[in-house]
Amino acid sequence: MKLEELPPLLAPLGFTETEALVYGELLSRPDQTGYGLAKAIRKGQPVTYAALSGLEAKGAVMSSLAPARVYRAVPPGELIAALKADFQRKCQQAETSLETSIAGSSTDQIYHLRSTEQVLERARRMLAQARSTVLFELFPFPLNALRGDLTAAACRDGVAAVGMVLRSEDQVEGARSLIPANASQIREVWDSEVLTLIVDAEQALVATFSDERVVQGYWTDSLYLAVLLHNAISADVVLHERGGPDWKGPNLHLFGKRPPGLVALNRVAERP
Repeated sequence: MKLEELPPLLAPLGFTETEALVYGELLSRPDQTGYGLAKAIRKGQPVTYAALSGLEAKGAVMSSLAPARVYRAVPPGELIAALKADFQRKCQQAETSLETSIAGSSTDQIYHLRSTEQVLERARRMLAQARSTVLFELFPFPLNALRGDLTAAACRDGVAAVGMVLRSEDQVEGARSLIPANASQIREVWDSEVLTLIVDAEQALVATFSDERVVQGYWTDSLYLAVLLHNAISADVVLHERGGPDWKGPNLHLFGKRPPGLVALNRVAERP
């Protein structure tokens, strides 16, 4: 790798341009003085020594105890492992501090979630907070992403978890997982991957994914909407559980057709 390629690579890790150049130079030629490094990277000595000081603080370089101090780069694997540990520690400290600022009351709003990571992290937090009921309808992608969190919630004392999945291998340990008789038809109608999650009838999350990217994602802590969705999904689970092998779902049973909104939603889900 060329020396000039290092600054954009290391910038996301908190390295300045000069720090990246100094580190790269020491990787290729260890045991150099600050004066030699300044000449090698064509930077002034004050700037170079400032970069060395920053690199020492990051644990990226080591310096000798000899009067003519020389520097050596810490091996990349060792450096990255230390940076990861430091980042995780800082994240934990920030999370602990920020948690104390969270208001406990419901905001009674609907929020738009715009990334896959945001949707999945919201789902994980909901599951971690579950104390009574978990209702879900999950297609394979979101289920696999949340399996561990679902299992932990379902196995928690006092929590009952019930929901629908589409394949036998998707059943969740500790939960009552129903596979609808018309699972193949559901998969045909829904071209996107669906996530529906309601916890304690207090908060609800709905999302669709296309190629693991969010198409639509919404979370609400409105008690009215959460209870409404809780009742709707509960009824949906019961209907599919009690429906026979010829059961085609409530839309075809009640109306003999799929409503325009359902058709339109799947057209949206097909778009990149």
